[in-house]
Parts: sequence; structure tokens; C-alpha cells
Amino acid sequence: MSHVLNRRTWSWAVATLILGFLGTTHGVHAAPESSAMPRPPTRPVQFGRALVVANRTIPNLEPERNGSILGARMVADSLTLVGLANVRTATDLTAPQLRKLLQERKAEAEVDEEAEVWSLFYYGGHAVQWKGRNYLLMTDFPMGTPAPTDEAAIEKALLEHAVSLQEVINSAPRQSHPNVVIIDACRNNPFASNGMLGKAWSGGFVEEGVAWPKTLVAHSAGPSMRAADPWQTASLYTGALAGLLKLPGATLLGVFPELTHIMRLTSQWPVFISYVSAEDDVLLREPATLLARLAADDEAVLLRNEKLVGMAGRKQPFPVVLEPGDNTFRLLVYNQRSFTGGFEIFGGYRREGWSVGLSMELPGFPDPMITVSETELTPASEARHGRLFDVATFTLHLDPQTGEIQRTEDVRGVWRDVIPSPERHSSAPVQ
Repeated sequence: MSHVLNRRTWSWAVATLILGFLGTTHGVHAAPESSAMPRPPTRPVQFGRALVVANRTIPNLEPERNGSILGARMVADSLTLVGLANVRTATDLTAPQLRKLLQERKAEAEVDEEAEVWSLFYYGGHAVQWKGRNYLLMTDFPMGTPAPTDEAAIEKALLEHAVSLQEVINSAPRQSHPNVVIIDACRNNPFASNGMLGKAWSGGFVEEGVAWPKTLVAHSAGPSMRAADPWQTASLYTGALAGLLKLPGATLLGVFPELTHIMRLTSQWPVFISYVSAEDDVLLREPATLLARLAADDEAVLLRNEKLVGMAGRKQPFPVVLEPGDNTFRLLVYNQRSFTGGFEIFGGYRREGWSVGLSMELPGFPDPMITVSETELTPASEARHGRLFDVATFTLHLDPQTGEIQRTEDVRGVWRDVIPSPERHSSAPVQ
């Protein structure tokens, strides 16, 4: 193919043209190479400590059918899956029992004060706000008859049969960063109608107006909002939380904005209050990343879900991070015409062909998951001269639960017939 040096002289100009094309066509987003792949947090998940607690919201319902307990098990399973070794689960606790567990987790972690630990506490059950403070209600709290009938009786019951949110936050080891507290509570009114709490009860949490350094507190129901009792399954909030915690590429702090987004159409309006810097974020699970190599005689680009992820002529190989679900790729080539002198109407441009090659592999696997090699020495269609056009497309599916990557269909040659391809590949789960 002639005039290769001439084409390379103009490669940066062509790259600029391609980026401009991508930025204005089909809603494609072109991002600079430096921002294409944000640097993930480096703090490992293994140093974390989690205490997962749930009390039955329907007292006489067996644990296997109680949504709060089922939800707590899901959260614990997700934390264990991502590699957190220290996960402790407890159910149907009294206030003294929970306080004992809080003291134990603080004492155990402070044995090694140099370790950069992070802490997570999850609670599912009933809670109440009283005089500007939030309380987690334990299994022996007198919700029925006889119910507390005056302020003194209520404060006595809270002291003996409830644990304040402040106690939970303060129980984290001193070196914990971040300290994450998740409360899936504030259910429908559990108190007897003849008691003072039953008459004056208000759902949701109350903002305590206290800044807790290096702490994030998440509530499944916003101020004065209510969350429905989960029946035989985890609550919507906890179910979504458990799923987000184990997604490939998930970070601890990144879970909560996404969780709030998922729950935005519900009536409980969950919130989270964070006093944690981005430097204290924790990478829960490695992202699902493929290594791609792209080469072409002319310029070529690779898109994933209509976003630019790589270009020929730039640093090779380059990482491609998959999103949970379907990832549809498009391979496009710019077929430049070479200048030979004179005006175009007098043959000043020579018709040229193109060639492109792409391979995508999962690190640790010997064979590429995707291979594309296409050549057209003399383009038959004038429409492919001097423009960017599709060469091939394919879809990879990332299972959000297992982290397994599968190719859902063969590579399809957009510019001609279907390209023959090897047997379908699948990968081991991303750890």
C-alpha cells in the first residue's frame, strides 16, 4: 500500500477528526486517554471488619421467613465473597448482647493499632427517633402491652433495651477509616396504641447534627419516612445493597450514591451522610478488565457502549473495563485517501484500501476472547473513502453476580458477511 509515510504524517490530524466525529455522532462520548480509566482505590478489602446484625421485625415469624434476617445474610455473603475475612453475623440480640459485640470488635482491632483497618456495621430491624437521637430497638424492647406511658418510662426502656446510633459509631476502632454504618430500619409503627411511643411515633431517622470524622452513615429511610417490613425476602434497600457490594469494580464509598439512585422511585427516600474523603475508599472487587490490541494501516477506534475505549497508534495494549450486563463493541476504521497532486476531479486522490486487526484477552488466559482481522485492498464502495465506518461489532456479557464474562454472539462483520470465528469462550469469575 503506497504513501504510508504520508498517511502517518497526518495521523494526529486524522485522530483529531475521529474524536470530533465521535463527539457529534450517535451520542458517542469521546474522552481523553488520561480520563478513560480512573485510577481505582488501592486500599485492600481484606483489612476490613464487618459486624452484621438483624432482629426480627415480626417477632413470632421463624428466621427462615423473616426479611430482616434474610437480608443480613445476603449482606454478609456479599462481603465474604469479595474477600473480607472478618465478617461476624448476629441475630435477635438484646441490648447487652449487642453492646458486648461492639466492645469486642473495638478491642480486637486495636490490638494492632498500626493496621489501616476499615469498619462496617449493618443493622436490619426496628429503630426509633427520640429527642433528637436515633435508637436501634432490640428484641426485648417492650413494644406491646404494657407499653411505656410517659417520658421517664420511655427513656428507661431505651437505656435498657435499645442501642443508640452514637454508641455504634463510637464503637469503631480508633484507626478505622472509613467507618461505615448502615441502618435498614424505621419500619411501620411497632408500638402499642395505648403507649406514648405509639401515639407520638414518627418514622424515619432524625438528623443528629453531629459531624463524625471518617464516618459514613446510611439510612434506608429518609427523615420522617418509612420503610416497609420485609416479608419472606430481603427489603428492596438491603437486596440492592447486597448486589452492589459484590459487583466487579465496586468501591465501598461508590456503593451508596448508586444505591440512592436505584431507590429514587420508592417512597422511603434513603439517604447517606458522609464525612469520608475519597482517599479512604476501599476497592471491594477488582474490575472486569480485558487487554486489547488494535492495529490498522489507517486510523481505527474501538467503542464500548458508544464510548471510546481505544485507538490504533496509541499505547498498546490498553485496558478495557467492562460494565455489568451487556457490553456492545464497535470497531471502526478511517479509510484515508492519499494525495497525489492536482485537483480531485482530475484524479488528485488515489483510491486506497485498509486493514485492521483487533485482539482482546482476559489476563491469565492463553487464548484471546475476541480476534478480528479484516482487509479490503481496493474498496468497492466510494462511501468508504475518506470516512469513518463500521467494520465489526460484538457483545460481551458480564454477569454481575458471578463476574463471569461471556461472548453472547459471534463477531459480526458489519461491512460484509458474518466473520467466521472460533468456538465461544467464557472466563473464570473475576475475583
